[in-house]
Amino acid sequence: PAGLGRLLRSAYLEGVRYFDTAEGYRNSERVIGEWLTAAPEVRKSIFLATKSHVKTQSDMLKKLDQRLEALRTDYIDLLFFHGLDTAQTDWPKSKELKEAAEALKKTGKVKFVGFSTHDAMIAEQIKNAAEGGFVDVIMLKYTPWLDKDAPLNKALDACHARGIGLVSMKQLGGQTQFTAEHVPSIKAKGLPPAQGLLQAIWTDERFSASCVTLRNTEQIRENADAAR
Repeated sequence: PAGLGRLLRSAYLEGVRYFDTAEGYRNSERVIGEWLTAAPEVRKSIFLATKSHVKTQSDMLKKLDQRLEALRTDYIDLLFFHGLDTAQTDWPKSKELKEAAEALKKTGKVKFVGFSTHDAMIAEQIKNAAEGGFVDVIMLKYTPWLDKDAPLNKALDACHARGIGLVSMKQLGGQTQFTAEHVPSIKAKGLPPAQGLLQAIWTDERFSASCVTLRNTEQIRENADAAR
């Protein structure tokens, strides 16, 4: 947390333009807000996503102005319903979430609405989003080594067919040790394991972005090099 401002500036200089935060990420929203205040020209050139946990779909409307105040901006590019749990599995196709998403966008303060998930019911949640057809973006715990016939893989296919944006997260947990084994070409390319894993995700046309924690400037450079 103490070095977040410096890491934000370093990431921006390396070409990072998608910044993801959340209400519960320590001081993240506040520091991003300070950065945008100090460098207002940055806001128009980045895609800013944040998230909040809510118990009912309509509660997100009450959270919106709090998120804007913390981030010191007058609009959010992408607002996530944070971490759907098993009890919320039907939300992505519910009338209530559809109405909440429409209301959020009608304010003019939110461009896109989605949800994040790493729940045990992830495949069913994502399948429901494809059936509902109103969720703009889903951020999900993802590994590029899914079986073709896995329920999650089929659900991702259905979302992609509906034009729902997909963002991977938590892809590094337990995966780097397997990267070279699954993608032999990374050795030939001279890529470190983390870069190889990102390459494996980015070659999947269904995914628009990968959300990766950048803990230091070395990781920022390595991930930016992977993108290039």
